[in-house]
Amino acid sequence: MKFFKYSIFSVLAFALFAVIACEKVQSPLPDFETALTAEGILGAAPNNAFAVATPATPVNYKWGWKSIDNKNTVSKVEFFVTMTESYVDKDGNSRVANHGTKAWKVIDGSAAGANHKYIDGTITQAEVYNLFQAATFDYGKGGGKVSVWSQNGRTATARFTTKDTFIITWHITAADGRKFTEWSVGLCDRTTVGSNCDITFGAK
Repeated sequence: MKFFKYSIFSVLAFALFAVIACEKVQSPLPDFETALTAEGILGAAPNNAFAVATPATPVNYKWGWKSIDNKNTVSKVEFFVTMTESYVDKDGNSRVANHGTKAWKVIDGSAAGANHKYIDGTITQAEVYNLFQAATFDYGKGGGKVSVWSQNGRTATARFTTKDTFIITWHITAADGRKFTEWSVGLCDRTTVGSNCDITFGAK
């Protein structure tokens, strides 16, 4: 009798397992969306930083978008520039002033190149100054916010200093209308995945 009960239980358990397994096999996995990434590469010296002594010298870079599965194309790319500045506060502590992020330029898909192909670009000191010419910041010296261009030894002929850092970022709009504005940390490491999320440079 015990054997008969155990047999019944075994058959029922096996049948239940088969039904569950069958349901799992028949349940399709969700379709994951494809995506667009990009890579920006800073130019070689001397065009890899703003030259304080020669303001007309541009910074060069290469930029390209990537669709790993070749299912996406680009319709528009928006580029932005962030400017930061290191300074010493009234107590002698090293600080960083973030002067914000400004929209720099927009290129359409036809000018963005093809998949895995790079376009050449430049950015000039004049362009960055025009973006941030109204920037003010409170350096904690008791006078409140003052013009950024009156600090750190800046002059009309040498607007940028070695204390400045510039970051170019981008938003990518795909042909299907999706917009990519940020990526995971892993996709921002070009040494491992061949893509990144910004081009950073300074002044020298």
